[in-house]
Amino acid sequence: LGAPPASLRLQLATLESLVSAPPATHSFDSYNAAVAINAASLQVDIHIKLTAQLCEQLQGPLSAYSSNSPSKLPTKPCSLAFLNSLTVHVKLSILIHITKLIQSHSSTYQRGLPPSPALLETYCRLLNSLE
Repeated sequence: LGAPPASLRLQLATLESLVSAPPATHSFDSYNAAVAINAASLQVDIHIKLTAQLCEQLQGPLSAYSSNSPSKLPTKPCSLAFLNSLTVHVKLSILIHITKLIQSHSSTYQRGLPPSPALLETYCRLLNSLE
C-alpha cells in the first residue's frame, strides 16, 4: 500500500508507541493518544490491549495491593479533555474493562483496600460524559 500520508504519520507513530511500550510509560492524557485509541478501536486485538493498559495504569501496581499500601495507588484520573476526545465506543469499552477489573479484584477490596482513586474517578467521569 505504500507509505502512509504525512498527515497520519504522527498518529501511527503514537499508536505504535502505545502498543509496543510498557504500559507504565504511557501518557494517556494526550490528544494523540486519544486519536490513536479511537483509531485502534477498529482493530480488536490492539483495542483490547490499549484499553487494558489504560485501566491497569489507573488501577496501579499489584504490589500496592499485596503490601496493603493505599498510598501507592494512583490518584490522577484521566483528564476530561482526554475522555471527551474518545468515541462513545471507546468510552463504553473502558467502562466495561473497569467493571471487569473491579470484579476480578473483589476479594482484594473485601480485605479493606479499595480500588484506586484514579480508577474510580475516571469511571465516574465516563459515566457522566455519557449522559
